[in-house]
Amino acid sequence: MISADWRFLDAIVRTPVPLAAVVQVSWGKQIPSRSPLSPIKTVIGRGQEGMWRRLAKRRIPLLRLTASDCAGALPELLSQTRANVGLSYKNPIFPSEVLEVPPLGIINLHPSLLPAYRGALPLVWMAQDYCLEGGVTVHEMSRRADRGAILAQAPFQIRHGMSEDEIEHELIVNRGVPLAIRTLEQLAAGERPAQPQPSKSPTPVARFKSDSGIWEMIDWSDWSLAHLHHFLRQRPFWEHRLPTPCGWRRHVRWEIGEACRGTPQHAPGDITPTRLGYRIEHRDGFVVVRPRPSVSRLMSAVRS
Repeated sequence: MISADWRFLDAIVRTPVPLAAVVQVSWGKQIPSRSPLSPIKTVIGRGQEGMWRRLAKRRIPLLRLTASDCAGALPELLSQTRANVGLSYKNPIFPSEVLEVPPLGIINLHPSLLPAYRGALPLVWMAQDYCLEGGVTVHEMSRRADRGAILAQAPFQIRHGMSEDEIEHELIVNRGVPLAIRTLEQLAAGERPAQPQPSKSPTPVARFKSDSGIWEMIDWSDWSLAHLHHFLRQRPFWEHRLPTPCGWRRHVRWEIGEACRGTPQHAPGDITPTRLGYRIEHRDGFVVVRPRPSVSRLMSAVRS
Protein backbone atom coordinates (compact mmCIF):
# COMPACT_ATOMS: atom_id res chain seq x y z
CA MET A 1 0.00 0.00 0.00
CA ILE A 2 1.42 3.36 -1.08
CA SER A 3 0.08 6.81 -0.26
CA ALA A 4 1.00 10.39 0.59
CA ASP A 5 -2.15 10.64 2.74
CA TRP A 6 -1.80 9.10 6.20
CA ARG A 7 -5.60 9.17 6.65
CA PHE A 8 -6.00 6.74 3.75
CA LEU A 9 -3.20 4.54 5.08
CA ASP A 10 -4.76 4.52 8.54
CA ALA A 11 -8.22 3.68 7.20
CA ILE A 12 -6.78 0.61 5.44
CA VAL A 13 -4.62 -0.39 8.42
CA ARG A 14 -7.76 -0.43 10.59
CA THR A 15 -9.28 -3.12 8.34
CA PRO A 16 -8.32 -6.83 8.37
CA VAL A 17 -6.86 -6.62 4.85
CA PRO A 18 -3.48 -8.46 4.81
CA LEU A 19 -0.71 -5.95 4.07
CA ALA A 20 2.79 -6.86 2.93
CA ALA A 21 4.14 -3.37 3.61
CA VAL A 22 3.08 0.29 3.82
CA VAL A 23 4.87 3.12 2.03
CA GLN A 24 4.20 6.63 3.26
CA VAL A 25 5.16 9.19 0.62
CA SER A 26 6.18 12.79 1.26
CA TRP A 27 5.87 15.36 -1.52
CA GLY A 28 8.60 17.52 0.01
CA LYS A 29 12.31 17.24 -0.65
CA GLN A 30 12.81 15.69 2.78
CA ILE A 31 10.78 13.45 5.05
CA PRO A 32 9.14 15.72 7.68
CA SER A 33 10.43 15.45 11.23
CA ARG A 34 8.08 14.60 14.07
CA SER A 35 6.10 17.42 15.65
CA PRO A 36 6.33 18.36 19.36
CA LEU A 37 2.94 16.68 19.84
CA SER A 38 4.08 13.34 18.37
CA PRO A 39 4.63 11.55 21.74
CA ILE A 40 1.15 12.55 22.91
CA LYS A 41 -0.48 11.48 19.62
CA THR A 42 1.34 8.14 19.78
CA VAL A 43 0.00 7.42 23.27
CA ILE A 44 -3.60 8.36 22.48
CA GLY A 45 -3.50 6.82 19.00
CA ARG A 46 -4.27 10.00 17.06
CA GLY A 47 -2.91 11.27 13.74
CA GLN A 48 -0.22 9.56 11.71
CA GLU A 49 1.59 8.68 14.93
CA GLY A 50 -1.40 6.56 15.91
CA MET A 51 -1.26 4.91 12.48
CA TRP A 52 2.45 4.11 13.00
CA ARG A 53 1.58 2.52 16.33
CA ARG A 54 -1.11 0.34 14.75
CA LEU A 55 1.34 -0.73 12.04
CA ALA A 56 3.89 -1.74 14.66
CA LYS A 57 1.24 -3.70 16.56
CA ARG A 58 0.36 -5.64 13.39
CA ARG A 59 4.09 -6.01 12.55
CA ILE A 60 3.61 -4.44 9.13
CA PRO A 61 6.79 -2.88 7.69
CA LEU A 62 6.66 0.89 7.14
CA LEU A 63 8.86 2.71 4.66
CA ARG A 64 8.83 6.51 4.43
CA LEU A 65 9.96 7.92 1.09
CA THR A 66 10.01 11.23 -0.69
CA ALA A 67 8.12 11.28 -4.00
CA SER A 68 11.38 11.60 -5.91
CA ASP A 69 12.74 8.41 -4.29
CA CYS A 70 9.74 6.21 -5.15
CA ALA A 71 10.87 5.16 -8.62
CA GLY A 72 14.21 3.89 -7.32
CA ALA A 73 13.08 2.23 -4.08
CA LEU A 74 9.68 0.71 -4.88
CA PRO A 75 10.68 -2.05 -7.37
CA GLU A 76 12.97 -3.71 -4.83
CA LEU A 77 10.45 -3.31 -1.99
CA LEU A 78 7.59 -4.78 -4.03
CA SER A 79 9.79 -7.69 -5.09
CA GLN A 80 11.03 -8.40 -1.56
CA THR A 81 7.54 -8.34 -0.02
CA ARG A 82 6.08 -10.41 -2.88
CA ALA A 83 3.01 -8.19 -2.96
CA ASN A 84 0.33 -9.48 -5.38
CA VAL A 85 -1.16 -6.04 -5.95
CA GLY A 86 -0.38 -2.45 -5.01
CA LEU A 87 -2.94 0.02 -3.65
CA SER A 88 -2.25 3.70 -4.22
CA TYR A 89 -3.70 7.10 -3.31
CA LYS A 90 -2.28 10.59 -3.91
CA ASN A 91 1.01 9.46 -5.39
CA PRO A 92 3.30 10.53 -8.23
CA ILE A 93 3.06 8.76 -11.58
CA PHE A 94 5.04 5.55 -11.28
CA PRO A 95 7.32 4.29 -14.08
CA SER A 96 6.80 0.93 -15.73
CA GLU A 97 9.55 -0.56 -13.54
CA VAL A 98 7.22 -0.07 -10.56
CA LEU A 99 3.85 -0.80 -12.18
CA GLU A 100 4.95 -4.14 -13.63
CA VAL A 101 6.30 -5.70 -10.41
CA PRO A 102 3.05 -6.81 -8.68
CA PRO A 103 1.43 -9.67 -10.66
CA LEU A 104 -1.99 -7.93 -10.47
CA GLY A 105 -0.58 -4.46 -11.04
CA ILE A 106 -1.20 -1.33 -8.95
CA ILE A 107 -4.68 0.10 -8.50
CA ASN A 108 -5.31 3.71 -7.59
CA LEU A 109 -8.04 5.54 -5.70
CA HIS A 110 -9.01 8.83 -7.37
CA PRO A 111 -11.30 11.41 -5.68
CA SER A 112 -13.67 12.01 -8.61
CA LEU A 113 -15.85 10.07 -11.00
CA LEU A 114 -13.38 9.50 -13.82
CA PRO A 115 -12.96 10.46 -16.60
CA ALA A 116 -14.09 13.79 -15.09
CA TYR A 117 -11.52 15.84 -13.19
CA ARG A 118 -8.37 13.91 -13.97
CA GLY A 119 -5.33 15.43 -12.30
CA ALA A 120 -3.72 16.37 -9.01
CA LEU A 121 -6.38 18.69 -7.52
CA PRO A 122 -9.81 17.37 -8.53
CA LEU A 123 -11.60 18.70 -5.45
CA VAL A 124 -10.31 22.24 -5.99
CA TRP A 125 -11.34 22.24 -9.65
CA MET A 126 -14.73 20.78 -8.76
CA ALA A 127 -15.23 23.60 -6.26
CA GLN A 128 -14.24 26.12 -8.93
CA ASP A 129 -17.11 24.74 -11.06
CA TYR A 130 -19.37 24.62 -7.97
CA CYS A 131 -19.83 20.93 -8.77
CA LEU A 132 -21.51 19.12 -5.86
CA GLU A 133 -21.60 15.69 -7.54
CA GLY A 134 -18.73 13.95 -5.76
CA GLY A 135 -17.43 10.44 -6.17
CA VAL A 136 -14.50 8.09 -5.99
CA THR A 137 -12.99 5.83 -8.64
CA VAL A 138 -10.81 2.73 -8.31
CA HIS A 139 -8.82 2.31 -11.51
CA GLU A 140 -5.77 0.57 -12.89
CA MET A 141 -2.66 2.70 -12.56
CA SER A 142 -0.85 3.41 -15.81
CA ARG A 143 1.92 5.66 -17.12
CA ARG A 144 -0.70 8.26 -18.05
CA ALA A 145 -2.21 10.00 -15.01
CA ASP A 146 -5.75 8.85 -14.13
CA ARG A 147 -6.34 7.19 -17.50
CA GLY A 148 -6.18 3.52 -16.52
CA ALA A 149 -9.22 1.27 -16.90
CA ILE A 150 -11.98 1.85 -14.33
CA LEU A 151 -12.58 -1.04 -11.91
CA ALA A 152 -15.25 0.47 -9.63
CA GLN A 153 -16.92 3.78 -8.78
CA ALA A 154 -19.12 5.20 -6.03
CA PRO A 155 -20.90 8.58 -6.26
CA PHE A 156 -21.88 10.78 -3.31
CA GLN A 157 -23.34 14.23 -2.79
CA ILE A 158 -21.08 17.06 -1.64
CA ARG A 159 -22.85 19.47 0.71
CA HIS A 160 -22.38 23.19 0.26
CA GLY A 161 -19.45 24.45 2.29
CA MET A 162 -17.82 21.06 2.90
CA SER A 163 -14.08 21.46 3.36
CA GLU A 164 -11.56 19.31 1.53
CA ASP A 165 -10.90 17.41 4.77
CA GLU A 166 -14.63 16.69 5.20
CA ILE A 167 -14.99 15.56 1.59
CA GLU A 168 -11.91 13.35 1.84
CA HIS A 169 -13.22 11.73 5.02
CA GLU A 170 -16.38 10.81 3.12
CA LEU A 171 -14.57 9.57 0.02
CA ILE A 172 -11.84 7.69 1.93
CA VAL A 173 -13.51 6.22 5.02
CA ASN A 174 -17.12 5.83 3.89
CA ARG A 175 -16.71 5.21 0.16
CA GLY A 176 -13.17 4.67 -1.07
CA VAL A 177 -11.79 2.10 1.37
CA PRO A 178 -14.81 -0.25 1.20
CA LEU A 179 -14.76 0.10 -2.61
CA ALA A 180 -11.02 -0.64 -2.76
CA ILE A 181 -11.39 -3.70 -0.51
CA ARG A 182 -14.18 -5.13 -2.68
CA THR A 183 -12.01 -4.54 -5.75
CA LEU A 184 -9.04 -6.28 -4.12
CA GLU A 185 -11.28 -9.26 -3.29
CA GLN A 186 -12.45 -9.42 -6.91
CA LEU A 187 -8.88 -9.34 -8.19
CA ALA A 188 -7.88 -12.08 -5.75
CA ALA A 189 -10.77 -14.19 -7.08
CA GLY A 190 -9.56 -13.78 -10.65
CA GLU A 191 -12.20 -11.19 -11.59
CA ARG A 192 -11.19 -7.94 -13.28
CA PRO A 193 -14.26 -5.86 -14.28
CA ALA A 194 -12.15 -3.27 -16.13
CA GLN A 195 -13.85 -0.60 -18.21
CA PRO A 196 -11.52 1.40 -20.50
CA GLN A 197 -11.74 5.16 -20.18
CA PRO A 198 -12.47 7.45 -23.13
CA SER A 199 -9.48 9.40 -24.38
CA LYS A 200 -11.12 12.76 -23.65
CA SER A 201 -12.41 14.02 -20.31
CA PRO A 202 -15.57 16.16 -20.06
CA THR A 203 -13.65 18.56 -17.79
CA PRO A 204 -10.26 20.30 -17.99
CA VAL A 205 -7.31 18.58 -16.35
CA ALA A 206 -7.29 19.39 -12.62
CA ARG A 207 -3.70 20.60 -12.68
CA PHE A 208 -1.73 21.34 -9.54
CA LYS A 209 -1.69 24.98 -8.49
CA SER A 210 0.03 26.79 -5.65
CA ASP A 211 -2.02 28.66 -3.06
CA SER A 212 -1.60 31.90 -5.00
CA GLY A 213 -2.63 30.07 -8.18
CA ILE A 214 -5.80 28.78 -6.53
CA TRP A 215 -6.64 32.33 -5.40
CA GLU A 216 -6.33 33.45 -9.02
CA MET A 217 -8.98 30.88 -10.02
CA ILE A 218 -11.68 33.00 -8.35
CA ASP A 219 -13.91 34.95 -10.76
CA TRP A 220 -14.85 37.99 -8.68
CA SER A 221 -17.09 39.44 -11.36
CA ASP A 222 -19.21 36.34 -12.01
CA TRP A 223 -19.32 34.06 -8.98
CA SER A 224 -22.23 34.27 -6.55
CA LEU A 225 -21.56 34.78 -2.85
CA ALA A 226 -22.51 31.12 -2.22
CA HIS A 227 -20.07 29.94 -4.89
CA LEU A 228 -17.24 32.01 -3.37
CA HIS A 229 -18.04 30.76 0.13
CA HIS A 230 -17.99 27.12 -1.00
CA PHE A 231 -14.67 27.60 -2.82
CA LEU A 232 -13.00 29.35 0.14
CA ARG A 233 -14.11 26.54 2.45
CA GLN A 234 -12.11 24.01 0.41
CA ARG A 235 -8.65 24.57 1.88
CA PRO A 236 -6.78 27.52 3.49
CA PHE A 237 -5.16 28.69 0.24
CA TRP A 238 -6.27 32.22 1.16
CA GLU A 239 -4.12 32.45 4.32
CA HIS A 240 -1.20 34.03 2.45
CA ARG A 241 -3.52 36.91 1.53
CA LEU A 242 -4.27 37.86 5.14
CA PRO A 243 -2.59 41.01 6.46
CA THR A 244 0.55 40.39 8.53
CA PRO A 245 -0.80 39.33 11.95
CA CYS A 246 0.17 40.97 15.22
CA GLY A 247 -0.71 40.40 18.86
CA TRP A 248 -3.08 37.52 19.56
CA ARG A 249 -3.66 36.96 15.85
CA ARG A 250 -0.17 35.42 15.55
CA HIS A 251 -1.12 32.52 17.84
CA VAL A 252 -4.26 31.19 16.15
CA ARG A 253 -5.13 29.52 12.90
CA TRP A 254 -7.92 30.78 10.72
CA GLU A 255 -10.98 29.21 9.11
CA ILE A 256 -13.79 30.33 6.86
CA GLY A 257 -17.00 31.16 8.72
CA GLU A 258 -20.36 32.20 7.35
CA ALA A 259 -21.23 34.20 4.23
CA CYS A 260 -23.12 37.42 4.95
CA ARG A 261 -25.17 39.41 2.47
CA GLY A 262 -25.02 43.18 2.60
CA THR A 263 -23.61 46.29 1.04
CA PRO A 264 -19.90 45.84 0.25
CA GLN A 265 -17.53 48.23 1.99
CA HIS A 266 -14.53 47.53 -0.24
CA ALA A 267 -13.69 46.11 -3.65
CA PRO A 268 -14.36 42.39 -4.29
CA GLY A 269 -11.35 40.35 -3.18
CA ASP A 270 -10.17 42.84 -0.58
CA ILE A 271 -9.48 41.39 2.88
CA THR A 272 -10.13 43.75 5.79
CA PRO A 273 -9.61 43.24 9.55
CA THR A 274 -12.56 43.11 11.93
CA ARG A 275 -12.65 43.05 15.73
CA LEU A 276 -12.56 39.24 15.83
CA GLY A 277 -10.99 38.31 12.51
CA TYR A 278 -11.23 39.37 8.88
CA ARG A 279 -13.72 39.62 6.06
CA ILE A 280 -13.25 38.79 2.39
CA GLU A 281 -15.28 41.20 0.28
CA HIS A 282 -17.77 40.21 -2.42
CA ARG A 283 -20.02 42.42 -4.52
CA ASP A 284 -23.09 41.10 -2.63
CA GLY A 285 -21.60 40.99 0.87
CA PHE A 286 -18.62 39.28 2.50
CA VAL A 287 -17.24 36.00 3.84
CA VAL A 288 -16.13 35.84 7.47
CA VAL A 289 -12.64 34.61 8.41
CA ARG A 290 -12.69 33.58 12.08
CA PRO A 291 -10.00 32.38 14.51
CA ARG A 292 -9.49 28.72 15.32
CA PRO A 293 -7.35 27.84 18.37
CA SER A 294 -4.09 26.11 17.51
CA VAL A 295 -2.22 24.09 20.14
CA SER A 296 0.91 23.88 17.96
CA ARG A 297 1.09 27.66 17.48
CA LEU A 298 0.52 28.29 21.18
CA MET A 299 3.34 25.86 22.02
CA SER A 300 5.60 27.66 19.52
CA ALA A 301 4.76 30.95 21.20
CA VAL A 302 5.60 29.51 24.65
CA ARG A 303 8.94 28.12 23.42
CA SER A 304 9.88 31.44 21.84
